[in-house]
Amino acid sequence: MRTPSLDTDPFSPDVLADPYPFHEQVREAGPVVRLDRYGIWVIGGHQNVDATLRDWPAFTSATGVGLANFRTEKPWRPPSLLLENDPPGRTKYRAVLLLLAAANRDPRRWPEPDRFDITRRTSGHLGLGVGVHACVGQAVARLETELVLAALARRVGRVELAGPLEREPNNTLRGFARLPVIVHPG
Repeated sequence: MRTPSLDTDPFSPDVLADPYPFHEQVREAGPVVRLDRYGIWVIGGHQNVDATLRDWPAFTSATGVGLANFRTEKPWRPPSLLLENDPPGRTKYRAVLLLLAAANRDPRRWPEPDRFDITRRTSGHLGLGVGVHACVGQAVARLETELVLAALARRVGRVELAGPLEREPNNTLRGFARLPVIVHPG
């Protein structure tokens, strides 16, 4: 069986501005897709991204974050014992790009993933990683979010947009560089 490949550039301005069509293209192409332009593998389906994150001995190489390999390339930041500490005997670099946002919008995992549903269970969401790849600060981030939203709910009557949104370009996660709002007291 031949591994599917794509020539799409996940770092192009068009994909960064709207990554969802690319994410769908990856999910539908197969469980693992080759990005020939960069010579790497990409995984976008929830089930496969989750399995890759959980099987860290098979898929982890700490010689760089992202596409860099600090064993063969000049580091783009000072090396860190925490980040570059591979398990004993680990010598193979693995170039795999996990599309967390694609996995988190996989319709095979969540019905109507593009529809906002405040009642949707978030169990299985991969935005903060899983296993050894879990964000160590995720409990603090969740608590901060809960506290801010609770404080807003007590003090604010409504929030309205005060100008155009400006997305922060990122091929993995979505966020805003600018989100102007007007807050009306409750």
